[in-house]
Amino acid sequence: VNITGGGFFENIPRILQPDIKAEITFKFDDSQNQDLFNWIKSEAGISTEEMLSTFNCGIGMIISVKPQDAETALKALSFGNEEAKVIGTINKKERNDSLLEFV
Repeated sequence: VNITGGGFFENIPRILQPDIKAEITFKFDDSQNQDLFNWIKSEAGISTEEMLSTFNCGIGMIISVKPQDAETALKALSFGNEEAKVIGTINKKERNDSLLEFV
């Protein structure tokens, strides 16, 4: 999924089936271009949640692969100046769970 306007909260759920959820371990403070995103956050006076709802915070694209394929995918996606990393897991969704959780 391409993380565009709507940030994480609008874009990630588009690729999820109703019975699964994404548990994101990415932390705002770990984002690429941290100085830029901190400046935007400070100047706009907005929360981290709003930043993640509005901006990609340095994560431009997310792909979902089986856990056993993660290492192969990371190697294939890490080229040039691009950085690929695991930012979460896909798990079974229980009745009251949100589609997207930051853990």
